[in-house]
Order: sequence, then structure tokens, then C-alpha cells
Amino acid sequence: MKTHHMVTDTTTKSREGFSAGVAYLEKVRRSKPLQGVVFGLVLVGIGLVLQVGVMAGMMGIYGISAILVSTVAYVALRVLRREP
Repeated sequence: MKTHHMVTDTTTKSREGFSAGVAYLEKVRRSKPLQGVVFGLVLVGIGLVLQVGVMAGMMGIYGISAILVSTVAYVALRVLRREP
């Protein structure tokens, strides 16, 4: 009997974690500034993969810039909308 409860508890925790992940992805999908942050992370990742050369530097600079601008925009919108 105890193993049945443990399996149920593990499954419930997995579903809760999955639901939280889906909710986070939905929030990113609906928010342009958060999409900008993700795009910046992708650019930084490309720069890290390239590692050497002008393109690697450009991807890193563009990525960091996108992250900073998008973060400021997200915070500004939250403040203007007075969201917690």
C-alpha cells in the first residue's frame, strides 16, 4: 500500500512541476520583453558556440544588449501597470 502512495505522490509532484513549466512558457509567449530576453540568451549561446572571431563577439554584444533592453522594458511595463 505504501508504494502506491509514493508513486501517486511522485506523479502529482511531476505534474505540478510540469504545470509550472507550462505556465512559465505561456507567460514568455505572451510577453514581447520576455521574448526579447530569450532571444538575447539564444544570441549569447550562439556567441559561446562560435567562441572565436568577429561573429562571436557580435552575437555576445547583441545578446547582452537584447537582454538588458528587454529586462528594462519588462520592469518598466510592470511598474506602469502596477503589477506585483
